[in-house]
Amino acid sequence: MLGHPLHAPTTHVPLGTLASAALWDVLAMWTGNSIYWAVAFHVMWLGHLAAVPTVATGLLELRRLGRVNDAHASLAVRHGLVMAVALGAYAISVIARAGVAPPVGLDRVVAVGAELGGLVTLVIGGALGGSMVYVHGIATRTETPTTLPNERHTSERETPPREESGAA
Repeated sequence: MLGHPLHAPTTHVPLGTLASAALWDVLAMWTGNSIYWAVAFHVMWLGHLAAVPTVATGLLELRRLGRVNDAHASLAVRHGLVMAVALGAYAISVIARAGVAPPVGLDRVVAVGAELGGLVTLVIGGALGGSMVYVHGIATRTETPTTLPNERHTSERETPPREESGAA
């Protein structure tokens, strides 16, 4: 949009809603109030719906990256695959819930287990996406075609090692 990448701004709603589902489930189990199970179910649906434009813009930016830098495209593919696994885990959780009523027995174990697996994977995928921008400069004005994903980037905050003085 107006010369700026669209993927990053579209990530906030799916990440926030999907991650918050675990909070709602913890509240449901702690308080015994079934309304929190319903809230978790609905925020996961909202997260999946909000992920549609996020995935679409990510794929569009991946297409551009493939033309600019193969190493960046490879990192982006890894990020996308991890996020796809996270969405799949949350989808399993939604299916196991089969609605807004509190899941029971094995359905509860599958629903909460898949959700927690999704949360961990979501955090890993988000970290990969963040490193693409903040470490490698991908989709920023500082992006260069020579930056490699395995290249060590030093920051100005790092201090050089001290030289020991040989006081006599």
